Amino acid sequence: MHPLKTSLNLLFLLTFCNWLGLSAQIAGNDNPHGNLLEGINCSNCHTSRAWIPLKDSLTFNHNEATKFQLIGKHGSVSCQSCHVSLVFSEPHALNENCTVCHTDVHQGKLGTDCQLCHNQQSFSQIEAFAIHSRTSFPLTGAHIQTQCSSCHENQQNGHFTTLETDCYSCHKKEYENTSTKALDHTDLGYSTDCKQCHNTMGWANDNFDHITSTGFPLVGAHNMIRCQDCHSIPSMDLKHIPSGPNDCYSCHSSDYEHEHGGSSTPTTCLVCHNQNSWDDADFSHERVANGFELLGAHSSLDCQSCHILPSYQTKFATTDQNDCYSCHKVDYDREHTGTDFSLTCSTCHSEKSWSGASFADHDPKYFPIYSGEHRNVWGTSCQTCHTNPSDFKIFSCIDCHEHNKTEMDKEHRGESDYLYLSTACYSCHPRGTEDD
Repeated sequence: MHPLKTSLNLLFLLTFCNWLGLSAQIAGNDNPHGNLLEGINCSNCHTSRAWIPLKDSLTFNHNEATKFQLIGKHGSVSCQSCHVSLVFSEPHALNENCTVCHTDVHQGKLGTDCQLCHNQQSFSQIEAFAIHSRTSFPLTGAHIQTQCSSCHENQQNGHFTTLETDCYSCHKKEYENTSTKALDHTDLGYSTDCKQCHNTMGWANDNFDHITSTGFPLVGAHNMIRCQDCHSIPSMDLKHIPSGPNDCYSCHSSDYEHEHGGSSTPTTCLVCHNQNSWDDADFSHERVANGFELLGAHSSLDCQSCHILPSYQTKFATTDQNDCYSCHKVDYDREHTGTDFSLTCSTCHSEKSWSGASFADHDPKYFPIYSGEHRNVWGTSCQTCHTNPSDFKIFSCIDCHEHNKTEMDKEHRGESDYLYLSTACYSCHPRGTEDD
């Protein structure tokens, strides 16, 4: 047929149909598009040149004329993608009725509201992490980094059906292949409730809080030992029953007997030891001896120098840190008997040594030996002047000074109180100078 003739025929047909309003009234099987809405004419989509292709710009507004808005990808698909046979009276679907057109690969196990996870731009553009958090198994720790296929095996087509959420169902292999025989879960019968000891950050990150569960904190060396050192496996019953967190003896009685057997040493181990090591003792004598600190020469003494072993009863009843006399009475009596010297030994002596005496009050109270003409003359020995070590009231001036009696008698001629005696010298020269 001649093209011009064909075009004229189509033009006539469209004009005639529009004139009669038949584009909205061709009913039933006579209209290949089915029952169209009233007011829709052929010229809304077709041209007078040919039925196909359609007009570049359709005057039919799908969003306004129907209850199904063409949003996202729906706006760019061809009519035939949904209206397969171009019968526009089918399908009757709303925007939320996705399963009318789309196959549910989840097999109904994730519900029918597809828009909870998907949008109309793309089925694959989903916020997987946020979506998973709304399930009974939120992704935390190492699970965040895990590939979906690690858990959803053979579900690469997107089924992602629900799985068992207990750890053992996925980690049976890890349970059965623990790295050390000391913690062999299968042989020792450990619980398959992995969360009792582990968390999702990693198998090595213990989730078990010993202090919350038992009241006994695992600190120091206790944090390094094996469970079976204190517990019977697999029952986890304690081998020893301590009365509290400070009851070391109940577990360490063998250590005590090895070191202190028969010594009557107290069983309050923490007085001398700490929880890092038995050898790393932190015994504080000051703390347990009413403030008596082991300073100077005291720090190098053996315990039995002051204590009766094995009871550790003190040989001397000291009142405080400065009560030297109660322990050193023998030393005092040997040096100062009958001298009326003060019993406050620290006035002259230090804790480093008895021989290193330094009597700071000697200058202002008795006689200047650290200043004036006698400074550095007497040396370091009290016996330079105090010739009788058992009586410090006795002293000698004459033995040190190169003056004989004849010279002294001549020099003191006319002095009515003059005597050739050290005590007489001192009475006239109390500061050790000729001008006194």
